[in-house]
Amino acid sequence: MKIPMLISHRFTLMNTDARHNPRLSGLISDFSWSSLHLFRRILLIVLLLSPVAGWCNEPPVAASPMPDPAVLTATSTASSTLIFGVASGGQTLSLQECVRLGVATNLRLSMKDLELEERRQGITVAKRIFVPQATLQTGVTGPGNRFLTDNAAISRKTGNGSSVGVRVEGSRALDDAGGDGQAVSAFLSRPLLRGFGRRITGIEIDQARLDEETAMEAFKAELNSFIRDLSEQYFSLYFAQLNCQIQEEAWRRAHQQYDDIRHDINRGALPEQDIYVVEENMVNFEINRANARRDISAAQLAIRRLLCWDPASMAILIASDSLSPGKSEVASAQTLLKQMNDENPTLRIARLAERKSRLDLDAARDLLRPLLDLQVNWGVTRGSQFTHDSSWNAGLRFETPLSLTGERAGAERSRLVLRQNELSSRDLKISLGYDLETVLLDLEHQGNVYLAKQKATSLARKKLDAEIEKYKNGLTTLNDVVLFQRELENALIDETGTLVSLERLRIARGFLDGSLWRRFGIEIGS
Repeated sequence: MKIPMLISHRFTLMNTDARHNPRLSGLISDFSWSSLHLFRRILLIVLLLSPVAGWCNEPPVAASPMPDPAVLTATSTASSTLIFGVASGGQTLSLQECVRLGVATNLRLSMKDLELEERRQGITVAKRIFVPQATLQTGVTGPGNRFLTDNAAISRKTGNGSSVGVRVEGSRALDDAGGDGQAVSAFLSRPLLRGFGRRITGIEIDQARLDEETAMEAFKAELNSFIRDLSEQYFSLYFAQLNCQIQEEAWRRAHQQYDDIRHDINRGALPEQDIYVVEENMVNFEINRANARRDISAAQLAIRRLLCWDPASMAILIASDSLSPGKSEVASAQTLLKQMNDENPTLRIARLAERKSRLDLDAARDLLRPLLDLQVNWGVTRGSQFTHDSSWNAGLRFETPLSLTGERAGAERSRLVLRQNELSSRDLKISLGYDLETVLLDLEHQGNVYLAKQKATSLARKKLDAEIEKYKNGLTTLNDVVLFQRELENALIDETGTLVSLERLRIARGFLDGSLWRRFGIEIGS
């Protein structure tokens, strides 16, 4: 099945042409459940639980088929009653589809996207320092001979801090005094010490670009965090659905046992005391079933919250993924650590803060220099008698404060901030590295545990079959049969929980190495 993907100016999920909002849009319909996938799920569940689906050695094929988790749900009604059954109006979602929906609708992602656009506009604002400036001035002088004066100039600041321009000045007598004239001059002012060089004059632009890069990494970090949180809740819903399915079937078997024992007691084959064991068993499964239903509703609420759906919608979400242990991990720890070092958004934000503080230090050190500018002017004047005159002048302008105490303190403060950011970046890199190593260790461990849990489930199933056969022959008690039933239920739940833990660890690994958003086919544009 082709997965329709989100398209926006910031990130693109391929193969969609629908828009949800101006910033984050995506196709949120046309979700379908593969019939082959559904058949495999039903077959897997039946194979797992059919050996204990009946009572007193009924053939597995004769047992009542268990409902598929893809159509199980629980939701809170207006009276806070949990209702369990077949979801006729529920929306079945895979994790991929759920992430696509969330990327299109989550408001925090939209805010981060707008923040990135705001930082991008900041670059244009910072570039105004190099925009040519035009001035025009006119007026009348008096009270003696009155003149109409005007002057116009255009100037521009260059990349190395110099200012160049042309100025035109003129005057015209408003009486018979004469004295009309014009002057055209060109000027250049070039800093030699303070304010010289692109590193200084373009610092605002460089800082604005760093702000944009930081906003981009913050967007990636928010996206990764969102996918991680949504995956956590999705797996909680998945586990709750399977757990509810197991508890529902366990309660059904306990109820059948209760009816059978009551029938045997009524006809005098068993003592009255035997009913207490199966009745207690039925009550325990009823409690477990109610807890599982509550977990389903809680997970649905958490997912709807992350998707930013209206709380009044009461939409029913159904996890449709079928988890599997997957292949063994092939990427080495060194490869993943290098990827984390290159791509982890939080680590990149720390490095960008370090670069920005280095720019601040450069600007603070520049203030320690005296002002020394080279100034050159050349001009031509024309009088009312058509006389022409040209002149030029060149010189130096020097300026320095009598005390640099404040400037030195500012430079030292900037140096301390830079050092703090350097240490913070190194500390974060080390911390994230150990977190990733821990996740990789847990992945290997949980993989081995899952294999052991599979064996434990198989053994629990065989033990229950043997105990049921012994009970039929009068070689064991009903209490032992119930005990083995509970062991099998616990083994099934443990196996499912370990499988979910494996998938959560894979999500955590992608979150740490910074590649989580790529796993779901999201492309972030420039």
